[in-house]
Amino acid sequence: MPDVFAQLRFNAGDGGLVLLLGIPAAIVCTAMARPGRWRHRAAGTAAALLLVSFVLWHLGMIGGGGRVASRPWSWGFAGIGNALACVATDAWISAVYGAIFSSFIFLVPLTAAGNARAWYESGQDALLSAAMTVVIISPITALRKAARASDEAADRAVLEAGAAARAEALRAERTRLDGLTHDAIMATLTAASRAESADLMAAAAAAAQSSLRQLESLHSREEVDSMGPDELVNQIMAATAGYPTTISLVGPSDRAPASLPPAPSRALIQATTEAVRNSSLHSRNGQSEVTITLSRDSSTGMCQALIDISDQGPGFDISSIPEQRLGIRVSIMKRMRDVAGQATITSKPGTETRVQLMWKGPEAA
Repeated sequence: MPDVFAQLRFNAGDGGLVLLLGIPAAIVCTAMARPGRWRHRAAGTAAALLLVSFVLWHLGMIGGGGRVASRPWSWGFAGIGNALACVATDAWISAVYGAIFSSFIFLVPLTAAGNARAWYESGQDALLSAAMTVVIISPITALRKAARASDEAADRAVLEAGAAARAEALRAERTRLDGLTHDAIMATLTAASRAESADLMAAAAAAAQSSLRQLESLHSREEVDSMGPDELVNQIMAATAGYPTTISLVGPSDRAPASLPPAPSRALIQATTEAVRNSSLHSRNGQSEVTITLSRDSSTGMCQALIDISDQGPGFDISSIPEQRLGIRVSIMKRMRDVAGQATITSKPGTETRVQLMWKGPEAA
């Protein structure tokens, strides 16, 4: 650069100063511009100015390059141009740019400013420029390919995660449908099996119609944002009103959460109803006891819902439940797993059966 500006003093009014001042200005704009179109434009402008000024200078059209005693520009200018070309465009165009610049460096002895330049010197400079082109383009291209591969992998991961989420949502919805279908059908059949009078038959028919309406409304996605403790207990009492069961809420009310999320609340209500229905079918006199405990950790904001359903029935072997039986596997256990909850069933032949439903999580907003 000192040699260049020293030569500018001979012909300061020929436009060379304006051209050469545009190069650092374009480089500064490249460094300051945000990644994207404007940075590409600034880098491309600087690279073009470097190449054009190099050629015009040695042809004696600008600056003091036409003087025989003037010193030719260094091949390092080509390295700067190659780097800027890589910023502005892709590897192939940058390689063409570097080849053109190297060719011009080799042909310097034919110009007015380079007539004192030896061919072997210009050949060495041209080779250095070509080597610089490879050294600059190769790592930048490798980094771009790696970044592109990383972006593509991230995109694939997002797509796969979205597909997995959709599949999980579909599976959960199918589980919900299986559970509700099972509950509705079994509740209707249970009511019908006990219909010995006209009133009970009318009640069984009404239960069947209600079950059909419930199944038809599954397409509706509307649900409440949260459910308070009182509402949870009331809905459990309403859902189990047709069964001889006792429901009680234990624990201090001041430690109960203000509200629970809708999905866990719905799962707790439905799983409790299914457990109570099973007790009514298999326990002595069909009686069961439901104990609801709601608590909240004031320091972490995490809340816990624990529902205990017990009866004095004959008990059963859990491992002997057939796969096709949906009552316990789907309507109780799978329902709770789908909302990150847990269902524990304790029973064996000759003893009572106890179902514990537990969910932990953040309190609803």
